[in-house]
Amino acid sequence: MTSSPFLTDEAQWIWVPDFDDTTDPGQFVLFRKSFTLEKLPIEETVLHVSADTRYRLFLNGKRISFGPCKSYPTRWYYETVDITPLLQPGKNVFSAKVLRFSATNAAGTSMARTPLPGLILWCQIGEQKLHTDSTWKAAKDQETSLLPSSKWDFRMGPPFLDLNEEVHANNELLGWREVEFDDACWKNAEIRTMKRKMSPMLDPRKLTPRPIPHLPEISRRFDNAVTCSENSSLSDWNMLLQNDRPMKLEAGTNSIVEIESNSLTTGFLEFSFEIEE
Repeated sequence: MTSSPFLTDEAQWIWVPDFDDTTDPGQFVLFRKSFTLEKLPIEETVLHVSADTRYRLFLNGKRISFGPCKSYPTRWYYETVDITPLLQPGKNVFSAKVLRFSATNAAGTSMARTPLPGLILWCQIGEQKLHTDSTWKAAKDQETSLLPSSKWDFRMGPPFLDLNEEVHANNELLGWREVEFDDACWKNAEIRTMKRKMSPMLDPRKLTPRPIPHLPEISRRFDNAVTCSENSSLSDWNMLLQNDRPMKLEAGTNSIVEIESNSLTTGFLEFSFEIEE
C-alpha cells in the first residue's frame, strides 16, 4: 500500500489572509502558483489535492480536477491527478478556485466542513517542490458571491438545499487562471493549521485517497430554454444555447431564463459576455 503524500508537513493547508469565516453562507477564494520547467519530465507526474470545502483546480488554464469527494472530518478525501500531458516547457501555473462554506452557518448542509478553511496540494517535478505553502498567491474572489439566506428566493425551495450565486464581472480577474496573468498584487497565502509546537493537537482532517473514480467532465449543451422573462426572446435563448448565436440583453434590465437538460447532469455553466463601449 502506497503511503499518503500528506504524512509529512511538506504540503500545508493554506488560505487567504484576513478572511471572515462567518460570512453567510460562504465565500470563494482564488489561488495561484507559477513555476518554470526548463524541460518536460520524462516520468509521469501526479499531484494530490484537497480543500475545505470545495475546489476547482486548473493547470495552465485547463480544468484538471474538482472535489473533494464528499468527505467527513474524520475521513477527508483527496484526489490524485496525472498532469503530465498539460505541462509545458517554460512558465506554468496552477490555479484553484475554492468555495468555503462557513463553519458557523447551515448552508450547503450536505457538505461537511471543519473549523479551518484551506487548500492543500502536493506536487513534485524533479527537484522542484510545488506543494502548497506561503509562496502560493491568494486573493478573495470579489466578483462571485453567494447570496445570504436573507436574500433567498423561496420559489427555488429551502435555502439549505440550494445556493444562489451572484457574479459581477470586471477586468481585474480576467484571465486569472492563465499563465500570463499578473498576480503581483495578490497576497502570499498563510498557513492554516491547528498544529502547534509542544502541542499534541493534530489537524482534524485525516486525508484519505478518493475511494471512487473521478467524475468525467464532458462538454455538453443544454437542450433548450423552457421559459424566460418578457424582456428577452425564448427563440433567441434557444439559438444561443443550441447554436452559439449571440443574443443581446439591454443594459439595466433583469432577465430570467430557465434552461433544461434531458439527462441528469451536474453542470458548470459557462457564458461569455461582451459590453458595447
